[in-house]
Amino acid sequence: MFSVGLAEESFPDKRLSKLASGALLLFCFLESLLLFSSDDTWTGLLYLPASIYALFSVRLPAKKLNQKRTIGMFAFVAIAVSLSAYFGQNSSEGLLLVIVASFILLTPLWAVVYSLLSLLVVLALNFLLHNDAIDSFFVVRSMALSLAVMALSYALVSRLLVSRREANLCRRVDIMTGLGNRSALVEEMASAVEGFRRYSLDISAICIRTNQLESWQAEYGAAKCALVLEELVSIWESRIRNTDSLFRYGNDVFVVLLPNTSQKSASKLESDLRRASEVYDFSHGQAASLDVTVCAVRSGQTWEQWLSEMLCISQSPVSR
Repeated sequence: MFSVGLAEESFPDKRLSKLASGALLLFCFLESLLLFSSDDTWTGLLYLPASIYALFSVRLPAKKLNQKRTIGMFAFVAIAVSLSAYFGQNSSEGLLLVIVASFILLTPLWAVVYSLLSLLVVLALNFLLHNDAIDSFFVVRSMALSLAVMALSYALVSRLLVSRREANLCRRVDIMTGLGNRSALVEEMASAVEGFRRYSLDISAICIRTNQLESWQAEYGAAKCALVLEELVSIWESRIRNTDSLFRYGNDVFVVLLPNTSQKSASKLESDLRRASEVYDFSHGQAASLDVTVCAVRSGQTWEQWLSEMLCISQSPVSR
């Protein structure tokens, strides 16, 4: 079935992930240079593995980021920041940057665990090793401010991602039926034709035209027409496979995309969809009249040629 936004739900936004990786790379590189220049070689070396992985992360797609390696990178950074705090350096800004980046590059659970452990380690080093209540107070204050800024940053990032997903949903989904719209169909057809070209996998499409949609809208109103369309969509979805996708191409034009399906097999489904729609007892009491046609992609066709051929066949008098 057609679905929207799965990649965005499962993986961080690619621009945000590259931005977070780039910020970590810059931070780790500058910190290591500073530590090397002050003869703190061992602490500086701890930033190098994180710098190298951050450099590769900037060039990798968001989907290919390995969570275990990313957690390892953050662990090196946490140890280095903790040692810097132990030796008297102000580590709150560096820890803030790392925590914000962890909420972008890691899953929420790992980001929360990492943030809490990092804060506890830094606080323990300052309080237990220095044993200075005044210093510890300023550390706690600094960490509290860092947490507040981190929470606000994470809330802002989350809101931006939600807005982006909502915008993508509106761009690819027909609001009335909840099906994929013309943009979504074009993307799926382009991907399907590429699969056909590379792997010679059969793919067909069924074009369905609802002849009475305008008369339904005039006679029953938009609300009643929406209920009828909902019934029609429910009929069609109950008869297609989970791997098939149903789209609303135009006001009265629907397309079923059938991967790994020959034209002969698609013709059987075409008859089933037509028959099921004609015998269904609709709530408005009238049977649906449909023009249903099948078109399989042919060798050498682009998705534009395939779509144009399918629409021409569905409009021809022979198909009616």
